[in-house]
Amino acid sequence: MLESPQSAGGDTLISSSVAAFKALSPRFRKRLEGLTAIHTNNDGVSQELKNGDGAVMRRRELFQEHPIVILHPVTKEKALYVNPVYTKRVVGYDQEESDYLLKFLFDHIAKRQDLQCRVRYEAGTVLVWDQRVTNHSQTLDYPAGERRHGFRLTPLANKPIPSLVEEDDGECAKDHARASLGLC
Repeated sequence: MLESPQSAGGDTLISSSVAAFKALSPRFRKRLEGLTAIHTNNDGVSQELKNGDGAVMRRRELFQEHPIVILHPVTKEKALYVNPVYTKRVVGYDQEESDYLLKFLFDHIAKRQDLQCRVRYEAGTVLVWDQRVTNHSQTLDYPAGERRHGFRLTPLANKPIPSLVEEDDGECAKDHARASLGLC
């Protein structure tokens, strides 16, 4: 952290997507496996376009379908792969159903304090996390006019790997991407 508020605040809440997945009931976890969702950066793009001629477009608008439950490529642990900034819709669900499911998952991740730690910054604090299985958010609890300024490095990552569907009902083998990865 290069600069943080003089008073308390501006901390980062970190939570484990692996722990969030494990905290769900076995039956609900099974229901989530195999589902995919649309992820997009359109909120950030739309916000930047409000700057008109001064807009700085770091990347074009992207839409990508990703699994809701992924498999960590190293630990092989299952994790939720959703967040309220990028995850917009569950594929194959009506909008109302999708909104309901995603709100539940977002709240499950954000409101479960037993899944979180809070990092309070001092000058020179360095925080490292695995972006593939970690959620993070800033606390907006510092006085107006004070700055929170950090430097962030984000390496290129692997494509999210869908988790193996337990007790497969035959649908997994029909999904070429999952079958080609040996997940069925």
